[in-house]
Amino acid sequence: MVTQFFPDRDFKAYLFDFDGTVADTMPGHLAAWNHALKSYDLTLTKEQHHGWAGRPTREIVRLLSELHQVDLSVDDILKRKEDHYFQNLHEVKGIVPVVEIIEAAYGHIPMAIVSGSRRKAVETTLEILKMRHYFNPLVC
Repeated sequence: MVTQFFPDRDFKAYLFDFDGTVADTMPGHLAAWNHALKSYDLTLTKEQHHGWAGRPTREIVRLLSELHQVDLSVDDILKRKEDHYFQNLHEVKGIVPVVEIIEAAYGHIPMAIVSGSRRKAVETTLEILKMRHYFNPLVC
């Protein structure tokens, strides 16, 4: 599989998105959202979550507030979401075909993570997956 990936040309570096590309973090983020929204008796559907992927958390809270016509506390939701996400990071898995490409390329070409996620989340997840050493720099 890995040998089929590499095009027949030279690249200077590989840049990887993180959430949903290197690590399957989407289920963990959705669970964290729903944990944070539980005290408001709200839920975020999988379809909403995927449709709003890549948007800043504050923007998603604003969209949910408008959608449900409620005044949601951004700071409260952010804290609850982040706490839940970090408590359950051990459940995140690497995306196997991408991990194989990264492992095959390591030492041959520079690789970096370029993500809209917060640095702490990316670094911590990479450490849990034992993949931090593959990437320099991290752009978060």
